[in-house]
Amino acid sequence: MPATSLTLTDSPVTLNWVTPSGLEPISPLWLRERTRDPQQLDALTCQRLFDSHRIDPDLTLSSARPVSPTHTEFTFSDGHVEVYDLGALAVELDGDSTFPDAIAWDSSVDQTAQRFDWQQMGDNVAFHQALSAYLQRGYIILTGVPTDPERILEVGRHFGYVKETNFGRYFEVYSRPAGNDLAYRSVALGWSHVTQDMLASGQLVALGPHVTRKSHGYRLSVRNPGSAMITPVVDWLAREFAG
Repeated sequence: MPATSLTLTDSPVTLNWVTPSGLEPISPLWLRERTRDPQQLDALTCQRLFDSHRIDPDLTLSSARPVSPTHTEFTFSDGHVEVYDLGALAVELDGDSTFPDAIAWDSSVDQTAQRFDWQQMGDNVAFHQALSAYLQRGYIILTGVPTDPERILEVGRHFGYVKETNFGRYFEVYSRPAGNDLAYRSVALGWSHVTQDMLASGQLVALGPHVTRKSHGYRLSVRNPGSAMITPVVDWLAREFAG
C-alpha cells in the first residue's frame, strides 16, 4: 500500500487513511502505540517498554511536520515526539489478515463440521482444519480425548499457551457435599422454561442429548423442605432425574 494512502488534515491535526468512502481518521492512541522509538521499544523482541494502558485516553496530535515524502514527525499531547514511516503504517492498516473470517451461526449449524478427533491433532492438515473451524465459529468439539488427570493441559498446550491462575493450572469441576460455589454443586443451570425459547429461536444450541442418564445415584439433602423458594427447585430436580 503506497504512503499516499495516508494524508494529513488540520484543525485538529489528524492523520487520515484514504478509503474509497472517504477519509478515515486514525486514532492518536493507535499511532502512539506503534512507536519505533528505541527508548520505548525493546530492540530484540520489538515489544513496548511502557504500559499502553497508561496512555492518556484523550491523547491528541499537537503537530505534524513532513520530513520526507514517506516520513512525518508527530508531536503528541503527552510530549512524545517521533518520526513515523507512513509507508509502514499504511501497510499495517491495509494488511491482509491470515485468519479466516468469523461466521455467525445458530441452531442450523452443521455440528459434524465442528467435531474433530483429538487423536488426529498431531497431523498438520487435521490440526489446521480444527483451528480454522474454531476461528470461524468460536468453538470446536474434540472427541477421543483420554480422561486421565491433567490431560486437558496437554490439549490446551497443543492449541495455545496455558496460563496458570490462583485456581492452579486447571480447575477440576466436581460436586462436593457442601460446596460453597455453584462450580462445586450438581445443580443444573438453566431451567427448561428459561431456555426453551432461546433454543427455539436459535440463540442457544443443544450440543448433545437433552438428558444424559448415568447409573450413579445421588442423595438430595434439603435444609428447608417447606420453603416456597426451595420446593420448586426440588420438584424440578425430581422430575429431571426421575426414571
